[in-house]
Amino acid sequence: MNKIVKSIASVTLAFGTMLGVSTTVLPIEDTAHAATKPYYVYNGYVDKDAKFVTNKQFIKAVKYGNVTMNGIKFEKVHSNKKLEKYNQTFTGVSKDGKKANKVQFSVKEDLTYDQLKKAYGSDFKKVKGTPSDKKSGIFEYQPKKDGLIVSFVITHGRTVEVDIGYEGVTTSK
Repeated sequence: MNKIVKSIASVTLAFGTMLGVSTTVLPIEDTAHAATKPYYVYNGYVDKDAKFVTNKQFIKAVKYGNVTMNGIKFEKVHSNKKLEKYNQTFTGVSKDGKKANKVQFSVKEDLTYDQLKKAYGSDFKKVKGTPSDKKSGIFEYQPKKDGLIVSFVITHGRTVEVDIGYEGVTTSK
């Protein structure tokens, strides 16, 4: 049995050498990969297409503070500069125009209280308004203290305005 194993090993080695087959032993390297933060990018007009705020990716990106609208990323910026882009008003805009504290935009009849409640669940909180009118007032989603806030101005179950940013709600309604 021992002779058979030796002869198979010799034949394999001989054929491998003859045919140029070889193996190389490489050291094993441990590589750490950076985790990718969830992000969301929105481009264009919003008024009749605001349902993106119920998208699971958008909600995750808000949690991680990684949302960009029309090329402007939301970050804590110390500025009084305002910028109108498409139908949105950005406030606290950086000098280079690539960062802002907040965006505010109107919504036209395609986003309801029920849709928002379903998307945000128990994290969807009423912060201002009459307690007896459960589907009217100002509602917020803020998953992390000092993090991004998404505020909704809702009248009779219909969203009329949305604010996304670090400043909290300052409604135009």
